[in-house]
Amino acid sequence: MKKIIVTLNIIFSVMFLFSCTRAIKPSGKANEKKVFLAFFDNQTIKPGVNEILTEFLRDIFLVSDSVKLVNKKDANYFVSGNIKEYTISAETYSDREAVEMYSIKIVVEVLIKKRTASGDFLELQSFDASDRFIFSESASVPKTEKNAVEETCRKLAFKIYNKIKQAADSDEKKDGGISGR
Repeated sequence: MKKIIVTLNIIFSVMFLFSCTRAIKPSGKANEKKVFLAFFDNQTIKPGVNEILTEFLRDIFLVSDSVKLVNKKDANYFVSGNIKEYTISAETYSDREAVEMYSIKIVVEVLIKKRTASGDFLELQSFDASDRFIFSESASVPKTEKNAVEETCRKLAFKIYNKIKQAADSDEKKDGGISGR
C-alpha cells in the first residue's frame, strides 16, 4: 500500500511540474500578431446579439495559431466593433398568407487599430461585415430566431476574423514586421 501511495505521489509531482513548465513557457515569436478584442457595441433593438458575436469571435482567436488574443497593454492590434443593424423579415408565405420562412440580417462595423511606436493605437482599417440566415420555425427540423442569430453570428465571426488576419498580414508585409511591442 505504501508503494502505491509513493508511486502516485511521484506521478502527481511529475504531472504538476510538467504543467508548471508549460505554463511559464515563452509565448512564441517576437513579431507574433497579438490582438486585443474589445467587447462589441450593440446599436440595435435585439439585446445580446453583441455578446453572442463577441464570444464566437473570441473563441476563434483562442484556437488560432497565427493570431493571439492578449490584454490591451500587450497587443499590437486593437479590434472593436459595433452591431449597427439587426433585421428580421418574412421571406416566404404559405397559401394562407402565413409566414413560412424568415430572414435575419446582421451588419457589423469593425475597426482595426495598430499600435504605433509611441504606444498609441491608430486606425489601420475599418470595414462592414454582414450576413443573413433564412430559417423556418415550422420546418421538419425547426430553427428558432435564437438559433438563426447564433448561426449568423458564427458566420460573421469567421468573416471578421479572416479580415483581421488579412489586415495584420498585409500590415506586417508592408512594414517588414509588426511594430510596437
